[in-house]
Amino acid sequence: MAKTVYEVTFEGEYFTPKGTKDRIKHYEITVKMDDSAKQMGFLSAFVRALKTPDGQRSAIKQMMKAKYPDYQRYRTHMLTNTVDITNAGKPVKELRLMNRDQIIRVINAQGYGIEPDLYPTAQELRQAILDYRALGGISEDPAKPSQFQQMQEKRRKRFGATTGVINSINELNKPATPTPEQTANDASKPWSEEPTQDNQEDDNFAEFAQEDTLNNLVSGIDDALAIL
Repeated sequence: MAKTVYEVTFEGEYFTPKGTKDRIKHYEITVKMDDSAKQMGFLSAFVRALKTPDGQRSAIKQMMKAKYPDYQRYRTHMLTNTVDITNAGKPVKELRLMNRDQIIRVINAQGYGIEPDLYPTAQELRQAILDYRALGGISEDPAKPSQFQQMQEKRRKRFGATTGVINSINELNKPATPTPEQTANDASKPWSEEPTQDNQEDDNFAEFAQEDTLNNLVSGIDDALAIL
């Protein structure tokens, strides 16, 4: 049986050699992985490849050093996007493989009371969904907020003001001519009148909402534990 190949994008921070001006820098790298890495957990496979001892071949480690010549070792890591290049156009249905925009569509399809602006990364949004399901979602009694609501309220107090300021700045400084990224984002809005790939994805996410189980979502914890 032919293997399925994926393009997986990771982001994080890495250390540069001692004595350099900026010891910590940001990286983003896309690598090809197959079913064996998916079974292990893409993030776990990525970390293990980066930990390969010097002298042993590690394509990912070589790619990192080629793209970032001052790379010494990784500091943080998270999975930000997954594309099935063997089955082009096949929708992603596993939470742990979704990018941030796809996760937001899941939240909308499920009707979850999660505020995406308070969770700036895909990894944080994935965890928010797990927490939402495990910690009571949204309480029907306003006087008795669930544990999740209490956690989200604390997060709002920490990040809400900053998020509001950034959104306001973005709104006031919209470019006169839409950028390619904005055009792509506009095309992905669920209220678009024209049938698009994203409209189909929204249907798939609604299907995900029906088929999903807690075990499927909890599988996302496996990759998150790779940082421990």
